[in-house]
Amino acid sequence: MSFLKRIELNNYRNFQYFENDFCSNCNIFFGNNGTGKTNILESISLFDKGSGIRNDKLKNIIKFKNNYFLNNAIFCIGDEDYNVKVLSE
Repeated sequence: MSFLKRIELNNYRNFQYFENDFCSNCNIFFGNNGTGKTNILESISLFDKGSGIRNDKLKNIIKFKNNYFLNNAIFCIGDEDYNVKVLSE
């Protein structure tokens, strides 16, 4: 079985810093409009096809007035953990 175990975002869209641990069964995001729920889903989608669900250029994902973003994830595949990063400057 494989699943996303953890994600950390730096300067990603409206997040200065965000981290979250996921469980292997079910994860639910809820909150007010504009709080970043879709941003979290988009950050996960970057690991699939590289451009996110909005198909934005990577430079458009960088938080306003910053020079880079870092999307760091830990995927659990079987008994092994894999650390994968997406960095844009």
